[in-house]
Amino acid sequence: MATYGLRCPHCTQPASVRSSRAETETLRSIIFRCSNLLCGFTFGADLQVTHQITPSAIPNPLVRLRIGTGRSAPRPREVPEPANDEAASGPAVPLSPPGPLTAMG
Repeated sequence: MATYGLRCPHCTQPASVRSSRAETETLRSIIFRCSNLLCGFTFGADLQVTHQITPSAIPNPLVRLRIGTGRSAPRPREVPEPANDEAASGPAVPLSPPGPLTAMG
């Protein structure tokens, strides 16, 4: 049974889905039951689609959602951290020798 990571508000044990019903294209009513048999709490919750992060390739014309941003996507102007083997300001080894080349003999 799915838990959605939801916990009982009384005893804080995981709650599992007992049933659900589609209310609209973007709203679902869900009945949860606490997994703690001594608690026995049963409760209702609503799961609602609130915004789009990536648009659908086959959009439903009846569904209108605001455009949101993903939590994992980097923000504009954010510079990614360098990899472990790269220096933040450029290569650690100079690209050309510091002085004139001399032949060893």
